[in-house]
Amino acid sequence: MNFARGLSHAVVFFKNANVTDADLLAFVPAFNGYVTHGSPRVEKIRLNGSPVSDAALKVFRKAAPKCEVER
Repeated sequence: MNFARGLSHAVVFFKNANVTDADLLAFVPAFNGYVTHGSPRVEKIRLNGSPVSDAALKVFRKAAPKCEVER
């Protein structure tokens, strides 16, 4: 995670490019801000070439519209 904009914002970077469709959908609560009180809301996810399908990305973007996705 990167907190360059402060603790209230976060960027998640998957350097090993190992995120699957199931992983991405399991992350939706965190990327929507529904995590433990005091945890940052994730504003951006960098998949770094992970093998995530377009269908899973579409579902993720609909479920977490405030989170930017970089493939």
